[in-house]
Amino acid sequence: MVERIKKKLTKHDSSEVQGEGSWVMIKSPSFENLVGKDVPTDASDPASLKFAMELLKYMVVDWNWVDDNGEPFPNPQEDNGEIIVTALTFDEQLYLSKLLDLPTVDDQKN
Repeated sequence: MVERIKKKLTKHDSSEVQGEGSWVMIKSPSFENLVGKDVPTDASDPASLKFAMELLKYMVVDWNWVDDNGEPFPNPQEDNGEIIVTALTFDEQLYLSKLLDLPTVDDQKN
């Protein structure tokens, strides 16, 4: 039986930013999500962070993350992903953006 190698949905352990047992479900972007977008090639460019946040708002489909008081965050798709931009710490946002595997300054050729 054929099996898709690159799954549309992938579950990632997020214990490094949310603690033991935490996870986040990411949806792979489609061509439609990327077409016509000016994809930044330098992660140090502020446009790169903005691009990553917009893409994450679409790609993060579920999680079991909590706030500082241990209260569950709502599903990120309930508010079109705005919680990713407004409620998460920078470390949490950075962790999610690394899941995108966008080019970084280290990837640049001299």
